[in-house]
Amino acid sequence: MIGVMEAERKNLLLAGVCLGDVTLALAAVAEALPPYVEGLEVERLLEACDDRDAVSAEVEKHLASGQDMAGLPKDLLRTILERAVGRGKFLSAIRCLEMLEEREAYVERCLDKARKAAESGRMEDAARNFVVAANLDLPDGIPPFQYTGPELHDACSANPENCVTRMERENAILRAFRYLLPSDRIHEAVSSLSPGQREDLLCFVARERDPRISDFLKAFEQARNHLAETEEKALAGLKSRAEKVEGAVRKFADSLGGISTAEEGEKEVLDRLRRTAGGLTKELAGLGDLVRDRQFRRLARRMEQLVESRGEIEKASETLGSRGGAGGTVFDPMLGLIGEIEEDKVLDKIKNIEERLLSAQVTMLGREVHSHEHWQYLRELAFKYPVSPLVCCIARINDRWMVVPVWESPVYTILRAGPNGKAKTVNQTPASSGEDS
Repeated sequence: MIGVMEAERKNLLLAGVCLGDVTLALAAVAEALPPYVEGLEVERLLEACDDRDAVSAEVEKHLASGQDMAGLPKDLLRTILERAVGRGKFLSAIRCLEMLEEREAYVERCLDKARKAAESGRMEDAARNFVVAANLDLPDGIPPFQYTGPELHDACSANPENCVTRMERENAILRAFRYLLPSDRIHEAVSSLSPGQREDLLCFVARERDPRISDFLKAFEQARNHLAETEEKALAGLKSRAEKVEGAVRKFADSLGGISTAEEGEKEVLDRLRRTAGGLTKELAGLGDLVRDRQFRRLARRMEQLVESRGEIEKASETLGSRGGAGGTVFDPMLGLIGEIEEDKVLDKIKNIEERLLSAQVTMLGREVHSHEHWQYLRELAFKYPVSPLVCCIARINDRWMVVPVWESPVYTILRAGPNGKAKTVNQTPASSGEDS
């Protein structure tokens, strides 16, 4: 039994070192194996270690040295530390550094490497070291982008002009670094670089933070193109129609003033229609503005009111038209307009335009969210694609908000240009988001 336990502990230690997981390594040298390793398939974990033999030789060397394995030797801790950093296991790395009492010194070394790399134009190296330093300087080893991303837009509904997507270029870059590297001393180090260096650095830091940035930029551009097409064609056509309807109803209401009758039954029909037309004139005033402000549900309700007035207009046309006179020329254009609205299925088109606009946030994320709320889209976009809150904002639709791509965002302009402004898009590269597995 002891031999089995020794083999089990040895494999745990090997897995901890291989994977940069200090928790597993500590479990291997604990007095009693902790409950969290019970049933753990260590061999499967070791499959992820492509240099198992080399690590195994190092572990065997420590075991053969006769050192007290009640704790982990410092040089083995440093091996775990470097592998943890390389694999993006920053909580494990922080724990190693705290056990070594070297956290501050390690962060400063990373910062020093980052500054020197930036000064010599090696921005990829600089970005990597800035990100590592920032992660090791944070309590949890990784920025909680799913919370800090949406927070960038907390005030956008009231003050959209202050959004990071609308800031002056240099301020937007500094704000982006504050978000991507949320550590005061790291931000201070980045701020000490020249504006040109910061701009060159931003693409590389974004790639370090967001290994799937190319996928996001493709989805971002697709969403933007879809929105632009909807706005330029469907929305423009809807606005034109809404303004036509508004003008026609106003003209109709005015025309009713030119009809007179002494017959009591006809007068009652005419008075009722005048009240209806007056109400429609008020309800449909500013119909084009509803399209501009994306108030599609209010627009649809008001169009429905007009369509529902058809029966009353037809009755008035039959009643007053039977007298001869001008009744037919007043009613026919309005009945024709209502028929046109029904034939063209304008109410369906309004709903379709609303759905097409809302689909932009679905396109960027790659799926719908259960709540359909903008804040949930912002949260999940930031978690999946940390750069997304820097190039998206919110826009009103009906009585809610939706997430939209901001094509003119300064950060997007830089990301689209790519490193050093040479490439059209940012290529996907292996990078560490700092997530612990």
